[in-house]
Amino acid sequence: MVALLFLVGSVCAQAAPCSEAHRVRVVGDAPAAISYDIFMASRPVDAQQLASFIAAQQVRMLADGTIGCVLADDGVTDPTALLIQVPNEPVNYWVRSWNVETVGAAK
Repeated sequence: MVALLFLVGSVCAQAAPCSEAHRVRVVGDAPAAISYDIFMASRPVDAQQLASFIAAQQVRMLADGTIGCVLADDGVTDPTALLIQVPNEPVNYWVRSWNVETVGAAK
C-alpha cells in the first residue's frame, strides 16, 4: 500500500502551466499508460491485454483531440514514449509519440 501511494505521488501532475512549445493534441483515441513499465508491456498493442490493463486502471484511453503538455524531463531515452500532463488529471500518462501532434501543427 505504501509503495502504491509513493507511485501515485511520484506521477502526480504539477500545476505549472504548459508552454506553447510543449503543448500537444492526442491524435485518434490513444492508450495512455500510468507508468513506463506498463507502456513497455503494452507493446505491441494487443486488444485483450489492453483491455486487462484498462480494467486494472493501469491504462486509460485518451480521446482524440485531448490537449496535454509534454514533460521534457521524463527520465527515459525512448523517443517513442512521451510523458504528457493532461489538465485536471491526477497523473501523467505515457503515450506513443505517433499518437500526438503539436497543437500548432496542421492536421
